[in-house]
Amino acid sequence: IVFLGRDKRTVLTQKSAHRARVTWWSKKLSHETVTNIGASIHGTVNDTCCAILSGALAKYLERMEGKRFRGHLKCIIPVSVRSKKETYQLNNRVGALFLKLPVGATTPRRRLELCKHRMDWLKLGPSVPVTMLFIRLTTKMLNNWLCNFLQQTYSQKATLIFSNVMGSPTEATFLGARVGGIMGFVPLPGHMSLGVTVTTFNGSMRFGLVADPNALTDPALFGQLIEEEYQILREECLGKMYTDSSPRDSEGSSFSSSSAGSAAASGHVGYDI
Repeated sequence: IVFLGRDKRTVLTQKSAHRARVTWWSKKLSHETVTNIGASIHGTVNDTCCAILSGALAKYLERMEGKRFRGHLKCIIPVSVRSKKETYQLNNRVGALFLKLPVGATTPRRRLELCKHRMDWLKLGPSVPVTMLFIRLTTKMLNNWLCNFLQQTYSQKATLIFSNVMGSPTEATFLGARVGGIMGFVPLPGHMSLGVTVTTFNGSMRFGLVADPNALTDPALFGQLIEEEYQILREECLGKMYTDSSPRDSEGSSFSSSSAGSAAASGHVGYDI
């Protein structure tokens, strides 16, 4: 971590902390389809989501900068480092791992294969136990100012943060009312300008993002590219005859915001100034 360099500068790179945020969330996608895409190369849902995100980033950067992006962009993935004794406690103890998203890979399937390979390496390597030890030592031995400084330094080495949140696999109710869906947004640490969250609920899943509007100037376009990449991977890995299973819940979103703007064709965009 200490010797990791910073990512190549792109339109998403920010020098200062964000003062405004824009949010977007996709239409509902089939969790079964995403699982099957990953299973086609013996991968997981996370592998598929990272491949979709990599493809969307590649196309967005090409449109915004006028040239094909070459190389990778580092993504921070939060992981729980709570011990077994803390399983049922409400405290939040989270570490973070760096994943190199293969944004510059030439084909969607190649991006999927690279995401699987790199995720497997993170799981099998020493990153998780070292991160757990580092988090426990810094939170117990250092004061808040030093912890905040380390967080700022840590976050400057990546371009975005990605989180996958698993909700109820079946229909749920709240105070007697049926829950149509859930959506969450990952907080942006330091000067990071883009955060992406995948939320799964009742057989469907949504991509949601929160970003600095000065960096991500067209969130609706980025969201459209995410959904396009999902379609491309579905056809390439599962065949053109494959059809998504019918969503088990309604298409309407349960998210509400007092600052929500107009709805985009592929999702919804809201601003928080």
